[in-house]
Amino acid sequence: MRILWWTLPLLALMAAAEASAQCSCGPDFCLGDARVPKRLATKKADLKQQGYPAELIVLLDKSDACYAAIDRAPDGFSLMTVKSNGNTLVTQWDADNEEAAKRGVVAGELKGYYKFNVRKAFACCERPKAEERSDWNQGLSLSTGQAISCEKQGSAVACR
Repeated sequence: MRILWWTLPLLALMAAAEASAQCSCGPDFCLGDARVPKRLATKKADLKQQGYPAELIVLLDKSDACYAAIDRAPDGFSLMTVKSNGNTLVTQWDADNEEAAKRGVVAGELKGYYKFNVRKAFACCERPKAEERSDWNQGLSLSTGQAISCEKQGSAVACR
């Protein structure tokens, strides 16, 4: 069988349509979408180029693996500080903000802090909403499974 060059884009569209037919939510929300690895790699490369550290960039690997979850995720990271009384403040992550948060934790002014890309886990097709998952922290309104938690350990701050 001979395939003409101009039919290749058509064949690609047909294959994408066939893959999306297996998901009732639309192609961008389907798990197992063949476009996900390339989109994830591009997003991670862009974040690396912006100067974000690897420990933050790998947080993208913890999201649901559908195109929309990656495509709609912010092009940066946030830092949430938590005071002893539970009050929170969310700022843009940068090295200076994190250093200030570390000092606050060591000094006892802060209970801890979290670093994240998305505060609320994105639900791809047929996946539970963030609030229905075991990692949802109602008090913080945060999907902790997609965040790095930092707390005082001894005289230093440990992040996990």
